[in-house]
Amino acid sequence: MFSLSIFNFKGRTHESNLERLTKLSFPYSFLLAFCAMISMERFLWTERVWFSDRAAWQWLVKSELLSEQGFCGDIAIIGSSISFHSLDPVKLQRSVRDRQSFVNLALNGLTVGQYSDVLDKYISYQSAPKVLVLEIRSGVVDRSSWLAGPWWRFFGDFNGLVKSGIAIHQPELIPDFFAKRIWASYCYGPSLDNFITACLTSRSVSTTTFERNRQLDRELRDTNGFSSWDLGDQRFVPGDYSEVDFSWSDSPTGESCLGSLLRIAESRNIEVVLMRAPAPFSIESRRREAGFDKGFERFTKRVCQRFPELKWHEFEPSGFEDSDFVDDHHLSEKGGLLLIAKLAEKLESLNSSSSDVPHVSR
Repeated sequence: MFSLSIFNFKGRTHESNLERLTKLSFPYSFLLAFCAMISMERFLWTERVWFSDRAAWQWLVKSELLSEQGFCGDIAIIGSSISFHSLDPVKLQRSVRDRQSFVNLALNGLTVGQYSDVLDKYISYQSAPKVLVLEIRSGVVDRSSWLAGPWWRFFGDFNGLVKSGIAIHQPELIPDFFAKRIWASYCYGPSLDNFITACLTSRSVSTTTFERNRQLDRELRDTNGFSSWDLGDQRFVPGDYSEVDFSWSDSPTGESCLGSLLRIAESRNIEVVLMRAPAPFSIESRRREAGFDKGFERFTKRVCQRFPELKWHEFEPSGFEDSDFVDDHHLSEKGGLLLIAKLAEKLESLNSSSSDVPHVSR
């Protein structure tokens, strides 16, 4: 009797209502939670203007501009935050007599290792520039060059991941690389936390970051890629540099990355101006004594001479005062205007010269 009571006439065990409900509802609950999570992540990707940090938002807008019609120029500038915050295409166009157009492709944290990625993406959507100004502060490219800043967070692609060597030497970081491209809450975690905290503190939806990012968006579009500093009265103050090594440094990977960019320039008949990053007077004199300038020249010549059809020039702007900088390498507004004047002068000298021999301007 007992054995018959636990089996029904079809030979299946009886289940309680609770067990049956649990088995039926669990997959639907999981699916509902998963869909809610996907919807939330998609919403965060769409509305990141509300919480994105400044550098990430500038990279995002610049990435969008690269593929938009009209974001182009006869002369393109690629570099780090030095060029990004100093070389205004609008002011440059006013400074040259023939009114050539300019486009600023520089970004915060951009290194020589990523220069070719930016140029390649740019010319895949736009006409190749006639002249390319490359700001070079260092010839060193290592794995840390790829891990810092928004490149690792969302700008870089799988080819860059392989080129960086991280996929081989630090494979444990691969999940982090792809997770940042899938989950907005993971990619923008600290920024999202700050936004939520600001909302809870004010007991309303905080619009501070939203308004700032919209202003950055307008400025980048209105100036063709330039972003001004917002540092108030900050000025560079010389310090004790007795323990600082001011000599030039480079690496084989840096040479390879610069060579990749120059190969693109040679194939597209783009004239290249290699600009050594300027420095305050108190640092420039120490750099010169340490052989920084000569190291820069050896590095650029060693790489450029691999490309016999490439027309290239060195540009080493100097004569800056300490007051022209906000720190040891970023120019103030006054310093930026001086760099614009020196670059305009250099570009006009290229137009008036018919020689293909590299020329160093100081």
